Amino acid sequence: MGKEKLLKFEEGMEKFGKEFNLIFDIHLNHFMDALCYVGRIFSFDVIKFDGWAEKKGYQIERDGSLADWVAKKYGKGAKDLINKILGVK
Repeated sequence: MGKEKLLKFEEGMEKFGKEFNLIFDIHLNHFMDALCYVGRIFSFDVIKFDGWAEKKGYQIERDGSLADWVAKKYGKGAKDLINKILGVK
């Protein structure tokens, strides 16, 4: 089983930041967790993203999974981007 290479914070921001900002109209760095600040590792905080989504109208009872809500509200490309950020294939 191969290991995924951890991205440095700067690499992750360069790879995903612009597209994330264009889709969600918020900077990706708002959703970085402590690993980014301690070890300069690119690490997305899905709990912070969930909180932001709730402020944008996401309700699990109505919308189902956060991934489903992202796809419905922002499109399949947005869902695919979140999956790439999270390392989901």
